[in-house]
Amino acid sequence: MNPTNNQEALGYLRGLLDGLDYIHRSGYLHRDLTKKNIFFGKDNNIKIGDFGLAKKLVGSEDYMYCSQSPHPTSIRIGLHRAPELLENEPYTRKSDMYGLGIIFLEMLLSPLDTAHERINIIEQIKKGQYPGEWENKFETAVLKKLLAESPDDRPYADELIQFIDH
Repeated sequence: MNPTNNQEALGYLRGLLDGLDYIHRSGYLHRDLTKKNIFFGKDNNIKIGDFGLAKKLVGSEDYMYCSQSPHPTSIRIGLHRAPELLENEPYTRKSDMYGLGIIFLEMLLSPLDTAHERINIIEQIKKGQYPGEWENKFETAVLKKLLAESPDDRPYADELIQFIDH
């Protein structure tokens, strides 16, 4: 999944949001959203795969979470891991949104020479340090929503769909 421009990346994100919204509305958390778990079907539509870590949602409509609180080593260590998980907070729908934000960021990054360079840029952006040429871009506004430090500041999938479509 290597989009040739930002508009194509937004199209892929929109398809992923539809899929993630369906997963969440079906009462599940994916818990392993990474680029390696995104596929294209025969119809060339984008698909979310690998549900090996998926869990059933529990709680109220306002606060749905995974019944198993994650231990720092139990799920997604690395770049796609939402900040609240490092504090042993419950995994919620908004934790999935953070992982989706990293996927979108990876789509926007031009091909990089090394994995080290990729990691450094992603870590800078996770801290809110965006390259100057990214200022005032719609894609940056979307990223800032998805990669918000606090899950309370991240949108649900259906909310981000509305933001992108309008």
